[in-house]
Amino acid sequence: MKPCAPVGGRPGACLFAIDGTVKALAAGVPVLSAIALGTITATFGGMIRDIFAGIIPLVLRHEIYVTAAALGAASL
Repeated sequence: MKPCAPVGGRPGACLFAIDGTVKALAAGVPVLSAIALGTITATFGGMIRDIFAGIIPLVLRHEIYVTAAALGAASL
């Protein structure tokens, strides 16, 4: 049986990046710092998801993952 965690990979990362960025901006964090926090939120959230699913974290296999998270955070 193959794990189903990668199915929500990039779209989920973008949503978490946006959510993390919005929360950081609401807390009064400067824009570039908020984008960094959104990217970190998405990246490490995906790593935790993959670890719980018992697979190698997607961020360690594809460099596009962090890029997608950063673009999602900066899309605001």
